[in-house]
Amino acid sequence: MISYHNDVKPVTDTNSFVFIFGGGNIEAAVVQYLHSSRSYRILMSNGDSQLGGKDFDLVIARIVKKKLTNHQITQNSERESKVRFKILKEASGVKEALSTTENETFRLNDICQAIEDDNITRLQFREGSEELIQRIRNICMLTLNEANSNGIKIDRVILFGMSSSMSFVNPMMREIFGAEVSICKPMRMGQDFARGAALSSLFK
Repeated sequence: MISYHNDVKPVTDTNSFVFIFGGGNIEAAVVQYLHSSRSYRILMSNGDSQLGGKDFDLVIARIVKKKLTNHQITQNSERESKVRFKILKEASGVKEALSTTENETFRLNDICQAIEDDNITRLQFREGSEELIQRIRNICMLTLNEANSNGIKIDRVILFGMSSSMSFVNPMMREIFGAEVSICKPMRMGQDFARGAALSSLFK
């Protein structure tokens, strides 16, 4: 957040809708930047600590589950645990790839040589994710409605977290906020939060 404002150098007070899409949680907040004191205030915040990018990994895993159930790929609990880890790791990579491409190969052959690789489309992923997407949209709408009821005008939307690069996020934000509100390019939390923490010391 601080990193973003340092880059754009706002010269007035601004109200930002901050959307954080982590691996294990979602948070939507309205954050006010006070230019005179170079400080921030969280005006309102909503989230879900049980919803995050990992849930979308499971969507990908379920798509390929039918192929896996027809093959004996587990012999003991240790083997089963390793297989599950490989599936979720591959699913995470496919999820990230589908942010920029219409289809991606799920390398099932790396898990079991008897199984052919599967092609996952963005449409399949979107259809399997509809319930999760609606939950995220509800959190965003709840936060925006609270802002509107308090007469707070949103100036821009700031996206944080690797999962915020998923293909549905930007169109969803555009639908919610309309064309008049700018939406920043998604920022990865590790690098930008570290940079922001360093910059915050300059404001004290």
